[in-house]
Amino acid sequence: MRVYYYHPFEFHFRSAMTIQAIHDYVHLAAHGYEVIFYGTYEDSMAFQEVREVIGAARVRLLVRRGKLCRWRGALKARLLWMFWRDPSPQKLLVTRNFSKEAEVQRLLPLLGRGGRGCRTLMEIHEDGFPHLLPQKKGGDPAAIKVNHARILERCGGLVLTNYSQEGTLCTEFPRHPGYVVLPNGVDPERFASARAPEVKAEGPFVVTYTGQFVAWKNVELLFRSLALLDSRFHLRIAGGKGDAASDGYVAELTARYGLEGRVDYRGFVSPRRLVAEVLDGSSVLALPLGENLRSRLFTSPMKLFEAMATAIPVVAVDFPTVRGITGEDTVFLAAATDEGFAGAIGAAVFSPERGERVARMNLLVRRYAHRERARRFHEWLVESGGCLHS
Repeated sequence: MRVYYYHPFEFHFRSAMTIQAIHDYVHLAAHGYEVIFYGTYEDSMAFQEVREVIGAARVRLLVRRGKLCRWRGALKARLLWMFWRDPSPQKLLVTRNFSKEAEVQRLLPLLGRGGRGCRTLMEIHEDGFPHLLPQKKGGDPAAIKVNHARILERCGGLVLTNYSQEGTLCTEFPRHPGYVVLPNGVDPERFASARAPEVKAEGPFVVTYTGQFVAWKNVELLFRSLALLDSRFHLRIAGGKGDAASDGYVAELTARYGLEGRVDYRGFVSPRRLVAEVLDGSSVLALPLGENLRSRLFTSPMKLFEAMATAIPVVAVDFPTVRGITGEDTVFLAAATDEGFAGAIGAAVFSPERGERVARMNLLVRRYAHRERARRFHEWLVESGGCLHS
């Protein structure tokens, strides 16, 4: 069965979307699927990292070197041409938002034999329910919801990427297609070597964050919390885009909260070097989130799974997106306040149960291994009529 992923990618691992999709579908390919992506790259070394992760898997890239804005239309046309010529009676078109799903539904009747026997499948990510989120162009939420309800009626199925999305789906769209809940995955073995140092009263205690600086993730919470802790606590950050804007963002927050000498910003660090160069030796791994719907109900925090695979205590904001994955006795859950997050960091460093919590989260995270996610995805596709593998 061929899976056509109908969304453009920039093929480098600075993009969380690329990391998530490539890893998820490389493992799904092992169950007898051929997966086709399209997109561009600009950096040959970064593209080679993507190719190395794909390896011998049945994953094909329709790719051009250059900016995505230049090649997007041509590559999409190439994907659709390939789809139109595909005589297979079993095909899957995967989208990741309502606009792409609507586009696919309009195109299928025009694709002749290619459109016959095809099922569409929409993944739900942090922007998955746009009518509930602030509208960039002043759109009418009620009209958007009505339109999206029509799209869902014709959609072949949904992949929810967190348990917290399920309630929103059922409340907002009582008539919806079948779905499976598949949170973003992780390769636990890759992160297992990252360990916390022995706790010494004099410190230092290194609180580490990895990820992007988008507003809804509330990275500033880390700085505000650290300012409430004594000078033994230091902040290590690897993330942003590795550009002048990211450098300036960290420098400005460091100065604003009087944390000079306590913040170690590493810039963007390649995923292949992240464990050895950033995570290992941390006292705590931190996951801040902001008070917004994306953070509270919709995101599937990839960095949470990575952190849970280490031998380092984890502090995360106590939102449904987190608690539904971690339970109450693995990760140290914190209120989304400066005092609450700072208190949880202190508990993660000094709590006598920190070792037991780490052991429980390491056991739990195995449920979210890429291989396990792919197995469950394949079984759902078979059971729901998405494919007919022998």
